[in-house]
Amino acid sequence: MRIEPEFGGASIVFVGNFNPHIFTPDWFARHDILTGTQADGAVVEVVHSEITIFRMDWLSLRVEQQRFIVETTEAPFIRLCDLTVKTFGEFLTHTPVTRLGINRMLHFSVGTESERNRIGRVLAPLGPWGEWGKIMTPGEGLKRGGLVSMTMQQNMPEDRPRGFIQTTLQPSLKVRENAGIYMLVNDHYEVENPAEIVGCELMVKAKGPNHSSVVAWIEFKSISMLLGADLEETGDPETGWSAVVTSPERPQGRAIIFKIPHHGSKTAHNPDVWNSMLAEDVIAILTPYNRGWKLPTDADVARIMAQTKAAFTTARVFSPVRRRPVAVEKEMRMTAKRLQRAFEQTGAIRLRNGGLGNPSMWCIECLRDSCHLSDMK
Repeated sequence: MRIEPEFGGASIVFVGNFNPHIFTPDWFARHDILTGTQADGAVVEVVHSEITIFRMDWLSLRVEQQRFIVETTEAPFIRLCDLTVKTFGEFLTHTPVTRLGINRMLHFSVGTESERNRIGRVLAPLGPWGEWGKIMTPGEGLKRGGLVSMTMQQNMPEDRPRGFIQTTLQPSLKVRENAGIYMLVNDHYEVENPAEIVGCELMVKAKGPNHSSVVAWIEFKSISMLLGADLEETGDPETGWSAVVTSPERPQGRAIIFKIPHHGSKTAHNPDVWNSMLAEDVIAILTPYNRGWKLPTDADVARIMAQTKAAFTTARVFSPVRRRPVAVEKEMRMTAKRLQRAFEQTGAIRLRNGGLGNPSMWCIECLRDSCHLSDMK
């Protein structure tokens, strides 16, 4: 049985050498990592050469001279990965980073305090503690003893040169009536020779969930479709699009319809996909991203249009956002948990085929907010 968490969060931690003073909300906005509206609404606690701290609706950031930390308690958690990769993968590529921690924090309710205690005794039996174990558990509330913290660690996973995966279990302090269990998962990466590191390429390219995203190949009679999900390219033959293209088990046909992966980002581009898996006149469709920064970028649009003229997007999200006075923006954010642009209706692309009589003919309809990729701005 799967138990959904009551509360949750995630964080990404880089260890290296940083200049905290540059990590301001305005810096992130100037580089299109955060929107201007988000930067204006950020609450800045301190900006200094030794430490910077600010928070906004979904993000908390803390940068020290040897540590960069971003954290959120609001899904989708993949935004932390996107922010970190864009920051260091595009703009701060020469920043030395020697360690990476991807952390997931979860608070589960198991229903009752007695059930929580039963789970604790399964994980840490009292028998080996002898007489002390017998006097440890009687009582209720603060008088009751037992398992306080347990940590298990897998050393040197095969997907990294050095590092570990560590899981810690504790009683939850957030779930009511002492009925909760807290779990912390620390996915830790280290470089082999820290003294030789001059940039952050190794850590930025560490494997993430998008590198194992599941794509789908659909065939119906003579029509094939490739749905790219969020799969990104790593250059590693065992992950990402490289693993798909080189797999001897993949379908060998050419798809006429292609759902472009990861919002059209260049991190999901592999030329061999276009050259060996897609038809020359492929119809390509993407869903844009507009949370913090915009995907696809102008360069992404140009790259996709160079591959196919039949490229479409399900939404126009790049229209200018009206800037409000800072005081108005802060008041709105104090009242509402989240602010986002409202669309009257969700956009969609409808494709109709000519059928058995004319299978090469396609009727393409852009419904509601959708449009041709060249018209998205």
